[in-house]
Amino acid sequence: MTLQPIISAVHGLPPPAFAAAGAPTAAEDPRDLHAYVIEDTAGSGFSCTLCGRTGVSRRDMRNHVESVHFPNMFTYECALCAVKLSSRKALDNHKYRHHRSTSN
Repeated sequence: MTLQPIISAVHGLPPPAFAAAGAPTAAEDPRDLHAYVIEDTAGSGFSCTLCGRTGVSRRDMRNHVESVHFPNMFTYECALCAVKLSSRKALDNHKYRHHRSTSN
C-alpha cells in the first residue's frame, strides 16, 4: 500500500520531488523517514518534503515527519524492558526517564 496519495490529498500537496528520483514514496520502515527530510539549500537547516516545515536538526525533522505525517505507523520496543512505544521520540524519552542509570 502506498501512502503518498493519501498524504498528498490530506496536505493538498503534489508528491515530493524525491519520489521521481527513486526514493521511497511511503514509509514502510522507520529508516525510510529520513527520505522525507532534506537539507536546506542554504545549508542552515533541514526541511520536510511533505509540508515544508523547517528545523535546525535532521533528528528534529525526522521526529516531525513521524509524528505529523506517519503517526502511530511504527512500534518501537525498549530493549531493556520490552515496553512498546509508538514513536522513536517516545522511546528515547522512555529510556531517559526509566533507564538513565542502566548501561545501554
